Amino acid sequence: VYAPAEIRLRRVMERDGSSINAVKKRMYHQWSDKKKNDLADFVITNEGKSFLIPQIIKIHHQLMEYKK
Repeated sequence: VYAPAEIRLRRVMERDGSSINAVKKRMYHQWSDKKKNDLADFVITNEGKSFLIPQIIKIHHQLMEYKK
């Protein structure tokens, strides 16, 4: 599941009550979005604008076709 860094930053701060510096430090030690997305078979975008269920259904259909 992908969301832009600024959205993830805000979400973590709201969820955990963490400071911006603490969250940025954690994010610094994680893989880059490019690396994660390049290695993923599927990516669901969760930036607050795209609907999630249609993305999930599309992936489900792709997996079911692969299974045949």
